[in-house]
Amino acid sequence: MIQKKVLINLHQQSGGVRKIADLEKQQNDALRRLHAL
Repeated sequence: MIQKKVLINLHQQSGGVRKIADLEKQQNDALRRLHAL
């Protein structure tokens, strides 16, 4: 649900590529934390 909203926002804004990269980094960090538990 949240991802869909984010993707819609990215389509409406310039500089979307950088935001996608940031989101991917956040997801990777979150996954690492989960695996560390």
